[in-house]
Amino acid sequence: HKRKRFSIIVCILTLFSSAFSPALAWQSKDKKDEKKDEKKKPEPFKIEKHTQGMGLYTFGPVSPDKKTILLVAKKPESAPNLYRMDLADYSIQTLSQFPWGIADPQWSPDGTSVAFAGFNETASFSDLYILDLKQIAMRRLTSNNFSDKQPVYAPDGKRIFFTTDESPLPDAAFGILHVAVVQTAGGKP
Repeated sequence: HKRKRFSIIVCILTLFSSAFSPALAWQSKDKKDEKKDEKKKPEPFKIEKHTQGMGLYTFGPVSPDKKTILLVAKKPESAPNLYRMDLADYSIQTLSQFPWGIADPQWSPDGTSVAFAGFNETASFSDLYILDLKQIAMRRLTSNNFSDKQPVYAPDGKRIFFTTDESPLPDAAFGILHVAVVQTAGGKP
């Protein structure tokens, strides 16, 4: 009985597959034709690629003077760092070389500096830095064992708001974000 049932099942499956194989082949052919048609369609606008092989993580914002854009990218065998791309000729300039990388770059309102979170000594905690673009000089604004990130300049450019997981309560746990502020001229946050 087992052999007979098995033979009947095989026959049914054979009939089923032969009955539907032309339909399945036709459907498969349609999908292949659709893919060919997709490849043949030209882009509606010309696309130019300017950062190939750079390991781009993120880009933006555009500078206040609308001439350059910030990039965070990871070149081979290095951490993600800060770059600036000229929007006229697409030339790229390296702005930082942190051993553990950077994150969250923001332009100052006047476009003369960039604030960002940098991982200098360890990959565990980020501190805030300001890069003066006229002198290509970097200044550290925070130095602690907390994650200070997401800097945002005040409209006057004299203060930077940022997130930190430092608790305002003594002996409190890490991980709860707070907004803090530091003067761009320095001082305690």
